[in-house]
Amino acid sequence: MKFTIFYKQLLIFIIFSSSLVIGLYFNENLSGGAIYDYNIHKRTIIDLFEKGLGYGLLNYDEFTNTHSPLFIIILNFLISKNELFGRLFYILISSSIIIVFYKSLILKYKTNSLLLFLLSNFFLLSPYFRAYSIWPGDETIALIFFCFSIYFFLKYILSDKNLTIFVILNVISLAIASYLRPIYCIFSIFYFFLFFFNNKFNLKIFFLYLILNILLAFPAFYYVFVLDIAFFISYFGAFNIVTSLALVYLTIFFYLTPLIILDIKNTLFKFNFINFLITIFISIIVLIFFNYEWSSGGGFYYKLSQFLFNNNILVYLFFPFAFYYCNQILELNKIRNLILFLLLIIIEIDGHFYMESYDPLFYVLFFTLFDLKITRNFSVNLSKTVFAIFVFQIFLLFLKFYQLNFINDFKLI
Repeated sequence: MKFTIFYKQLLIFIIFSSSLVIGLYFNENLSGGAIYDYNIHKRTIIDLFEKGLGYGLLNYDEFTNTHSPLFIIILNFLISKNELFGRLFYILISSSIIIVFYKSLILKYKTNSLLLFLLSNFFLLSPYFRAYSIWPGDETIALIFFCFSIYFFLKYILSDKNLTIFVILNVISLAIASYLRPIYCIFSIFYFFLFFFNNKFNLKIFFLYLILNILLAFPAFYYVFVLDIAFFISYFGAFNIVTSLALVYLTIFFYLTPLIILDIKNTLFKFNFINFLITIFISIIVLIFFNYEWSSGGGFYYKLSQFLFNNNILVYLFFPFAFYYCNQILELNKIRNLILFLLLIIIEIDGHFYMESYDPLFYVLFFTLFDLKITRNFSVNLSKTVFAIFVFQIFLLFLKFYQLNFINDFKLI
């Protein structure tokens, strides 16, 4: 029986992974920007190694690339001998996220089914994840290590024993993710809180977690703040908390759409008076202070509003619903969930708002780290959930294809 399930899982994995190889053959770029970023990375490789790696690292902030120098070094190793082989190997690396996420779901929901494995393949239906797997970007490999950090976190929290090794592996995994994509370091705040406030609190493990984080963060801190090689910090001044809050709520509401439709009765028709009052207050603030200044990005509802009406009317109309129902569904009255959501707002701290930052990251957090009523009976409604997520992701794939091929000046990213 186990062998039968394994072969079915293997077949599913091969089918979904092969779709990336087909995408490679056709130069698929559904994110709209993956090829552009990849060509910048290739030029950065030349700059980084032109006068020696040491010189390149000490002058990295002059190369106009906001992506991690560690990723550039890895990319050079992959494509320097044979670019096609390197990209194929990167597709294989990217596809491994399915296994890591699947293992995390098994831990969280204490079940092991073919449907759970099928759900784990949703990554390869994400237009953004697909694009940055086919055209190697740090987005995919950083997310893999972030998923490893989630797996080791769940392994520790849900285990009957205080196994220190999982705390160590959690810190190391998150550190690698952060060295590849620095913004992931903010999730150490969430882990710090959960390691401190949980029924397995151990003072020794807590201090071990703290010291390991300081030690692993020191090289990056020294590189950016002491050597003053700030290749990404200059963009932080554009951050607008009201604008980012509005766009995050709208984007999360967009990705919650299939789950809302799946259970309309328990999501749309439950009223919370306090949440309603807060929604009115915050919506007024958004109406007054919302100001997205960039020509690119903004998310689905913002870009749709600009395309249809050349103004922000859909942002103002949809935000109250997004705010109210995100608060309800994600149970933001719980401190654990609120911390995660605040971190999602901070992710786009540079002021540029791109949907790719949340696809597929939001679903990863939704199914693993958020503590939600909607996922407690997950195994009961698993088939419906898988169907809803897959239909939504396929819709998004076709939407991106249509956008890039028929509405060239209308960019959702």
